Amino acid sequence: VGTNLTWQVGHLLISQYFAPVVVLFGSQAAVKERISIKEYASLFGLGSDPKNATQFSKSVSEQLQDLAFMQDLTLGLLKEYDYSKLSEPPLREHPVGNTQGKCLDWSIQHEMWHAGQLAMLRKALGYTSTFGPRG
Repeated sequence: VGTNLTWQVGHLLISQYFAPVVVLFGSQAAVKERISIKEYASLFGLGSDPKNATQFSKSVSEQLQDLAFMQDLTLGLLKEYDYSKLSEPPLREHPVGNTQGKCLDWSIQHEMWHAGQLAMLRKALGYTSTFGPRG
């Protein structure tokens, strides 16, 4: 497996920050006050190598707290989003989307793709799936 939990969580966090947060809402001071965006971007951003995740300065518990913060912030911002802006250009250049709607669509697909990778990691470690109906 060419990935690991630390890289997956860090990659999801930095991806959520840049798309949808930055491309739809701009840079967020609350994030920069709490999270080292530069460290996350260098270790977990586009083109990063999962092998370098061992250099990360935070524990898994701290990293999961950062991810929960980012998810709460993202969902809060999206609740207030003016969806009439979906056809407008993003506030920051995005490698895939040339409209805010395409950036948001990519963000959702990207998140699900990594959810699948996390599920494969769980399976490789002998855990059962957490997806689907509970009996």
